[in-house]
Amino acid sequence: MLLLPQQQTADRVHRWLPWSGITGVIGTIGVLGIPWIRTAVLGTRPYATSVFDVRSLAGWVLLLVSLVGVYTTFKEQFSRFGRAAVGMTAVGMLLITGLLIRRGVLFVASGFRSVPASGADPAELVLSMATVSGLVFTVVGAGCIGFALRRIENCPAATAWLLLLAPILPLGVIVSNLVFDLPIALGRIVVSTNTLFVPFGLGWVALGVTVYLEY
Repeated sequence: MLLLPQQQTADRVHRWLPWSGITGVIGTIGVLGIPWIRTAVLGTRPYATSVFDVRSLAGWVLLLVSLVGVYTTFKEQFSRFGRAAVGMTAVGMLLITGLLIRRGVLFVASGFRSVPASGADPAELVLSMATVSGLVFTVVGAGCIGFALRRIENCPAATAWLLLLAPILPLGVIVSNLVFDLPIALGRIVVSTNTLFVPFGLGWVALGVTVYLEY
C-alpha cells in the first residue's frame, strides 16, 4: 500500500517517539548516578573538568531528546502555559549542556586528565552561578510541565504530581540556606551528589514511561 508523504512522516514520528521516552529514563539515570560515582572516585574536591563531565554530557543530551519527545507528544494538548514550561525546561537543559560541553573541551585540551579547580579563576563564580541557574530553570520548568499535564486527560496523575514535586526540595533548601545558613559540609554533599535533583529524576522517569506508553 502506497502511503502519502504526510502519512509517512507521521509513521516515522510514531516510531521515534517511544524511544524518546526511553532516552529520558536512561538520561535521568546517568544524570543522577554519575555525580555519585564521581564523588566515590574523586572525592568531594571540586574539579574544573574530569571524565565524568563527558559522561554527564551524554545524559543531558538524552534529556534534551526526551524533552523534544514530550513536546511532540503533548503539543496539541498543551496550553500556552504548557508550551512556556517546556521552553523554560529547555533553557535550563541547554545551559547545563553548554557548560558541560565547555568542560568536555577542557578535558580534551588537558590531555584527557582530570583538572582540580584552582579557585583562582574569576570565571569559576560566573560558571557556578550559570550552573545553579540552569538547574533552577530545569526543575522549575519540570514542575510547570507537571502542572500543565494535570489538565490533560490521558496523562497519569502520578506523573504530573511527581513533576510538581521536582522544584520543591531544591527551592526549599535554597531558601533554608538563605534563612538559616546551612552547614558547609551539607552544601558540599548536595552539590557533589545531585541529591536535590532526585525528585526531578523520579518525575522525569515517570514522564519518559508515560511518553513510551502513549505509543
